[in-house]
Amino acid sequence: MLAVLYDIHANLPALEAVLADARAKRATAFLLGGDLVGFGPFQRETFAAVREIEEPTIFVRGNGERWLREPPLDRPEVVQNLSEHLGRFSDEEIEWLYRLPERAEVDGAVYVHGCWWSDVDSFARQLR
Repeated sequence: MLAVLYDIHANLPALEAVLADARAKRATAFLLGGDLVGFGPFQRETFAAVREIEEPTIFVRGNGERWLREPPLDRPEVVQNLSEHLGRFSDEEIEWLYRLPERAEVDGAVYVHGCWWSDVDSFARQLR
């Protein structure tokens, strides 16, 4: 069984609770769909925790990871927060996060962060 986790945002206690629940329900694989460590209280600790999740673990890059190298210049509040965020990680760690794949396919289903055309848009907005 695949456990799918999105938008962790450095909330380590929530990540630990969700992982424990997934394991109790016999998850055999994990997919982490982006926005792993940004804009939350436990950035370093969450980074370490996601790197230690047992295999198989599949990662998808979210806009938070993309913004590490491609900051949204039209959103100054995000750019300011990113500069603080960047100081918490080594260049190698930032590169690892940025280079996560934009999509993953598992059993014929494609997983992305946001929607297929944008990691900041959602399908719901287009369906209205």
